Amino acid sequence: MSERSSSRTEEVDQRALVERCRRTEPDAFREVYQHFAPELFLFLRRLLGERAAAEDALQETFVRLHGAREPLDPARPLRPYLLRIARNVGIGQLRRQRKLIRLDDELARRQPGGADPTRACEAREKQELVREALAALDPEPRSALLLRHHHGLS
Repeated sequence: MSERSSSRTEEVDQRALVERCRRTEPDAFREVYQHFAPELFLFLRRLLGERAAAEDALQETFVRLHGAREPLDPARPLRPYLLRIARNVGIGQLRRQRKLIRLDDELARRQPGGADPTRACEAREKQELVREALAALDPEPRSALLLRHHHGLS
């Protein structure tokens, strides 16, 4: 199956899923969660920097989706809509907390560049520069950058 037809099939499936959510079918919302929660969690984790905050924001994202079932438009893709809700929830948390972002602890522990200590040191320095640059950004441009870089949205 080509990438284009695969994309159309997923779009059609999402339309059907949105319709099922609008009709409040019991398994529809669960399917939406299972399909989109991993990506949304990764986005929120990068945006908020803390696992617990990302988990709270993910839960709030789906609570808002659940409350918005009626106005869901089956003609519009669900993924960008969910990312937008997650972004708004995450930015709201950042504004309330007035915290700077900390990237995943996993990034700091990771040893990029293989076994070459010089390359690993250079890579860590680059990561630190990126971390500092992201932390210096306001929540709005930070989330836009993360959405573009990690989720391919423009």
